Amino acid sequence: MPQLDITSFPTQIFWLFLIFVGLYIFVSNWFIPGMNDIVERRDAKVTSDVAQAEEMVKQHRHLKAEMDLILNEAIDMASKIRTEAATEGENVLKKELKKLEVDLAEKTEAEEEKLRVFEAQYRVELPLIIKDLSQEIYKTALSLTGNESKKIN
Repeated sequence: MPQLDITSFPTQIFWLFLIFVGLYIFVSNWFIPGMNDIVERRDAKVTSDVAQAEEMVKQHRHLKAEMDLILNEAIDMASKIRTEAATEGENVLKKELKKLEVDLAEKTEAEEEKLRVFEAQYRVELPLIIKDLSQEIYKTALSLTGNESKKIN
């Protein structure tokens, strides 16, 4: 095998050294700075994104606090409105109920007055009606008795 021949070692070492130095210069001057630039840009991007995310979290917390404050104010206002509406509704209901009670009392009084007048009128007229009715019954009874006697004869 020619690689293991001692006479070819110096040339192999020379080319090894020359290729290693060339690759070292290439990697150290071009490849590694490019990689370092990429790593630095990524690091800057990550740092920027983390700072932006922290700022967004602060904004979110601030907005959430504002929203909770507004929500609590709205709940308080709705509670006040509901209480006022219930009170107003009760007052209107009481007024209407009083109106209805007064109206009912007036109508009841008017109807009771009509009944009293009707009763007084019929107390006066009842004896006359009874008298007329008695006379009619008496006449009818007499006429039946007279007809039966004629029929018998």
